[in-house]
Amino acid sequence: MISKRKKFLLRSVATAIALAAIGAAVKMLVTDHWPSIDPLVSTAWTWTLAALAWVAQPITAPLWLLVAAFVAA
Repeated sequence: MISKRKKFLLRSVATAIALAAIGAAVKMLVTDHWPSIDPLVSTAWTWTLAALAWVAQPITAPLWLLVAAFVAA
């Protein structure tokens, strides 16, 4: 019978190997298809920065309450 410590160690090693294999596959896919992925990533990054810049602007409390009401609805 395998002890709990050995099971944990084997499971950890198997998980590490599986994650490394998945990471290598994702890296190969991204490297091969980067020219088609790049516009999507850069656009998402630009939109994220614009949204964060908009949220960081000082606005009044009633406007935040209006936004919170729309989100709650």
